Amino acid sequence: MRILLFCAAALFISCGSSDGDLSNYSAKRRTSFDYFGTVCFISVYDDFTDPQASVRLDTAWDEILSLLAELEAAASFDREDSDIGRFNSARSGQRVAISPLTAEIIAKAIEMYRFTDGAYNPAVANLVDLWGFSPRFREEGHQPMPYDRSRNPDGGFNLPKQIYVEAFKNLSDFSQLSLEGDASSGYFLKKNASDIEIEGRIYSQKIDLGGIAKGWGAQKAAEILKAHGYEYGYASLGMSSMSLLKRTVSDAGAKAANLWAISVSDPDQPSRTALEIFAKDLSLSTSGAYDLRYNVGNRVYGHIIDAATGEPSRGEVLSATVLGKDAAFADAISTALCVMDKESALAFLNRRLSEYKVALLLRDLSTKIELVTNIPSNEYVLAKQE
Repeated sequence: MRILLFCAAALFISCGSSDGDLSNYSAKRRTSFDYFGTVCFISVYDDFTDPQASVRLDTAWDEILSLLAELEAAASFDREDSDIGRFNSARSGQRVAISPLTAEIIAKAIEMYRFTDGAYNPAVANLVDLWGFSPRFREEGHQPMPYDRSRNPDGGFNLPKQIYVEAFKNLSDFSQLSLEGDASSGYFLKKNASDIEIEGRIYSQKIDLGGIAKGWGAQKAAEILKAHGYEYGYASLGMSSMSLLKRTVSDAGAKAANLWAISVSDPDQPSRTALEIFAKDLSLSTSGAYDLRYNVGNRVYGHIIDAATGEPSRGEVLSATVLGKDAAFADAISTALCVMDKESALAFLNRRLSEYKVALLLRDLSTKIELVTNIPSNEYVLAKQE
């Protein structure tokens, strides 16, 4: 089995044979396209010759769908009535009532913003839109904005006016947001960043929790599966966040028992595999700008935005894969590493990520792809380059 995951970067997953008598086990999958504008799914392995096994799966899936509905109502960037949608519509100085779930995710986002010294920054939403990477550009007849540009012959966009880059960079100060209240009095999100007027239009700070919220959701979905007794399978939310249980029921893939084989795409040829990582009972996220990008002149502009410059990251880190127990952490860190330059990413890996497994794909001096990782050598295979 190989499942293509593509969003921030492409991943595949396959499975290998495992020890023990699991001859009656087979795979079943449940899929939804109703949340976050993308596919969310689980895949589990069980003895489905027992009629009660399907009932158990349906019960677990119903709980996961309820979780996804609550998560979208809290953190969806696209829905105007979500907590984040209402915050994004508010003006400077306003307080927006939010759910305990939204407060939990915001608290995690603040933690990760500080932990990465601002490299992970949910407040770059205005800049993401300015550079042409927000969801509205994937919609037919999307609402135009004053700073929109026509597409260039290569399918990308001409560069935006510098006045918008500077203004939206000022609006990307995530430290200007404050989380207030508690469980007894209720939670509130206050917008402290000053509004900015450009050519007669007011712009306010906007945030997007998509990556970290989807990681949070994938981990919670896997916890629901475990609560229902599942040992084998995985959950995928938003096509870029996964939480793995153990694997079984296949004759190819990782050789060690119960390990999934996760294949990371080659940034130069995304249909090819650059790296295969073996893992179980972990969450993971891979980020990279090579799936959503365009060229202007000799420079590549990707969807991962550096708030410090107001521009897309220079892409010195082609791809970052992070594995660990905390899926929201992995999501935030994989993005942050792709914002950093090569030296900063390596220093951050060595200094702060000892408890996580990390694989960075970089460009070496000969223009080939170079792997830098703290993953033990028997837990990955690097594909040969042509």
